[in-house]
Amino acid sequence: MIQESLEAFQHFKQHDFYPTIEEAVGCPGSVLMTQYPYFFSGNAKNGCPLNYQMIGRVKMEGIACVTELDYIPNYVMHSIMYEFTRQVKVAQEQDTTRLARCECVAVIDLKGLDTSQLNKTTLNTLKSIGAATSCFPEMLNRMVVLNAGYTFSFFWTMIKAFLEAKTVAKIEIYSNENKGKQRLLELVEKSELLADYGGAGPSFDEIAGRKGNQSGATRQTAQLMTMNGASAIVVELTENERATVSVYTRSKGDVSLQNGGSPVMTTTLKPPDSRGTTEEPKPFCTEIVANEPGPGKLSVSATPGGGS
Repeated sequence: MIQESLEAFQHFKQHDFYPTIEEAVGCPGSVLMTQYPYFFSGNAKNGCPLNYQMIGRVKMEGIACVTELDYIPNYVMHSIMYEFTRQVKVAQEQDTTRLARCECVAVIDLKGLDTSQLNKTTLNTLKSIGAATSCFPEMLNRMVVLNAGYTFSFFWTMIKAFLEAKTVAKIEIYSNENKGKQRLLELVEKSELLADYGGAGPSFDEIAGRKGNQSGATRQTAQLMTMNGASAIVVELTENERATVSVYTRSKGDVSLQNGGSPVMTTTLKPPDSRGTTEEPKPFCTEIVANEPGPGKLSVSATPGGGS
């Protein structure tokens, strides 16, 4: 196990631990986080950085549209080596008399988790993420699990048997969301806690929106859509807004955009010739329209196939 961790660490080190999210996964962090909400934000009262993992909002199909699943450990390593260490420095600056704690308080939110998400692809991805986290075996200070339903309780009974007693002692599990939030406010100052959990800090959407946001966009929405022509993504624009619409996918197809019911354009999506880490085409991004003016109601739909 130690040898495997050393080999994994050396692999990540060769890439300088991926200084940017784009280098880690090949897409903007603001896009990846809407499908894989894993990030550091704020510090607990004891100075430990807060690590949020919104497991119930993870969308494996969406991740596969924006990056290779094999690249997710790169993102986790980037987060630990750059975002975690940045938060440690913030804690030091806030209280220079306090010993820096290179541990984190993890908030694991299972709200929205469905048993159908626990498939082979998900488990293989979690296993690969372990290659990054195993490099830091003593990083966990405390873990607070929120919205733990019956399914988690069933699996936890089995998982706990494989954990050391000192690790189990660090884990708190709450099925009642309000009680879980109350516990977080005991561990974290309200100003440091995410607004989603009753804090006065930024919300998840605000944090995701500024991750790798080079365009200066004031807001962002990312939704998962099936290429069947029957479903559509609708976004309302105010009078002073302009929208850029991009599609991330691995598939060939036609995408149509309407504004207020009037056709704006139709674009054919063409995957690159190269393959990804599997036999499937690499995920790619196509910008459909830039600076579409408001006010209006944008509607995006897609059908499979497309031109050759």
